[in-house]
Amino acid sequence: APTTGTAVAAAATCGIDECATTCASCENGACSGGQTCDDPNTDDTHLHDWTCTCPAPTVGQAKGERATCTLDECHAACATCANSTCFHAGQDCDDMDMRDTAAGDLVCHCAVPQVGSAIATVADC
Repeated sequence: APTTGTAVAAAATCGIDECATTCASCENGACSGGQTCDDPNTDDTHLHDWTCTCPAPTVGQAKGERATCTLDECHAACATCANSTCFHAGQDCDDMDMRDTAAGDLVCHCAVPQVGSAIATVADC
């Protein structure tokens, strides 16, 4: 991988930003899908230490590869999340599938002793 560095009248200190080379700015490379890339140490002796981080409201991080992002609609802040449905109605919430591509599948459950549940909306108790 190409290293960069300059110096005047001394040996250059070389470094490599793996996000720029391996991750290809993250939008189209290994960290694609809105993920951000961070290379905490660009010294050319510290390779394979870059990380991909998922965009909010999803969560997830991976070192040296694309992260697997999850979305817990019961606890995250998003348009389809429970903070604007279940919890405001005093109901419990269960996110059936926390993959970031599975939005709108949360289930609101009536608080005990009431019964009832509904997908992606407040339950009739």
